[in-house]
Amino acid sequence: MNLFQELRQRRVPQITSGYVVGGWGLLQFLAFLESRMAISPHLVNLIGLTLVMLLPSVVTLAWVHGRPGRDTWGRTPKVVIPANIVAVVALVMFVFSGQRLGAVTQTIEVQDENGAISERVVPHGDLRKRVLIYYPEFKGAAEDSWARELTTYLLSVDLSQDIFVDAMVPMSMVDALTEAGARDGHDLSRPLQR
Repeated sequence: MNLFQELRQRRVPQITSGYVVGGWGLLQFLAFLESRMAISPHLVNLIGLTLVMLLPSVVTLAWVHGRPGRDTWGRTPKVVIPANIVAVVALVMFVFSGQRLGAVTQTIEVQDENGAISERVVPHGDLRKRVLIYYPEFKGAAEDSWARELTTYLLSVDLSQDIFVDAMVPMSMVDALTEAGARDGHDLSRPLQR
């Protein structure tokens, strides 16, 4: 009997493909929760890496117990499965040791100018994305050049509504642009924009 027939008889492809499809579904659900419920993206990565790294244990278990009828544990699964679990735990602890796996926001107290204290929910700084929006290229009449600044400003206002995005425009970086040799942030070259 060749290897492919043995794999089919032990139902290794069926069990492994079921594990992969179930894991993919779990990751898609977690990605949905990440975008809707603001869970940590590092948690989704942790679960995805764990699922991928546990694949050798799933294949070993399918090989040993996939055939209909009673099977006994041999020496190979008794070594492979614990070694795989130890390797997964060690790698996950190494890769995700400094990552924030809990809440992505924190509640802070803010005092306004009248002395009233209120609570605000703000994201942790390492999960905020900083975006610099440059003025678009403009080929129209000179008297309509105000539209490029207005477009940039309105886009930054729209993006700033997301608490996880810190949108900036060139007029907020006048010193850096002057130091780089740009007068007002208009018509910057691509290398200077980067």
